[in-house]
Amino acid sequence: MFENKNSMPRIIVIGGGATGCGVARDLVLRGYQTTLIESGNLGSGTSSRSHGMLQSGARYAVTETSFAAECYRERNIISKIFPKAVKLIGGLFISLPNDPEDYPEKFLKCCKIAKIPTKEIEIKEVLKNEKELNKNILRAFHVPDALIHPPKLFDLLAKEIRAYGGKILTNH
Repeated sequence: MFENKNSMPRIIVIGGGATGCGVARDLVLRGYQTTLIESGNLGSGTSSRSHGMLQSGARYAVTETSFAAECYRERNIISKIFPKAVKLIGGLFISLPNDPEDYPEKFLKCCKIAKIPTKEIEIKEVLKNEKELNKNILRAFHVPDALIHPPKLFDLLAKEIRAYGGKILTNH
């Protein structure tokens, strides 16, 4: 186990959710003496109640292209750092008759600008695999969405924080 014995300032991070654990991990990796304090268990608040989606950003591509690009970059970073907590499942976007006619092309263009890989899928393949979908689909697109497993993520974050000399105080 690495013990951090340097003259860097001691930093206290309050809150052991996704943000607090991520900040504490970053600080110990940079050599700061870090203590993470959580009133309950790590990830026991809002972070553990998420839907578990690790967005590709495609859902924001048309309305907030720069945010969509940021989502995809962050998805890739989290997937690379914590592959055991991430499952790449993909996502599906469909176009229906009542949607604006130009939306699919706008969607593809904005995903390209945001550097989000998007692939058009044959409608018959989509309906074969997703039997409950509306049969009037005009176009369908696969995007690289993922799922994140919060308990696994918090376990991995805590192990890294401790491995680099950080301290974690829970139920405080």
